[in-house]
Amino acid sequence: MAVPAPRTWLAGETVNAGHMNTEINTAITWLISGFPLFRAVQSASQVINNTTWTSLTFATEDIDRDNGHSTSVNTSRYTAQTAGRYRVNGGVTFNFTGTSIVATRLAVNGTAVNGSAQFHGKSNNNFSSARTDDIVYLGIGDYVEVQAWHDAGAAWGTEVSGGDVAPHFRAQWISS
Repeated sequence: MAVPAPRTWLAGETVNAGHMNTEINTAITWLISGFPLFRAVQSASQVINNTTWTSLTFATEDIDRDNGHSTSVNTSRYTAQTAGRYRVNGGVTFNFTGTSIVATRLAVNGTAVNGSAQFHGKSNNNFSSARTDDIVYLGIGDYVEVQAWHDAGAAWGTEVSGGDVAPHFRAQWISS
């Protein structure tokens, strides 16, 4: 969905109902309900190998206003249908025993986003979580992914029980 182009008004031009409906209403409607917005939560555990950055996969989504995510092909990706700056965040949770570090980061077109990696040590309740949040520019066709990493010593599955701790992925268009 394209961002509505603003009208350039001419000096002395009279604003009429047609202008209001075509020019202003379209822009306001897009801002209220049309801008790209995406949210997915992992519903099945995914195995992440030790000390290996791995893109998280999402086979279900709650919202995808711009059809940027597929639940069957390249399920780790949100692919921009509208160019612009996006606020993207995501997270992962593991149910480890012992001491470990968990991390998340963003990647655009397969390349890590500088400054997006967040590392967290094990918490006291057996759940280890890490979240990342950044602003990235995506051209039409560019894709962004949330990647996870851990150093637990062996491959571990992501924690999806109880929904509220499940890995998640969100993208929101914020400007062109």
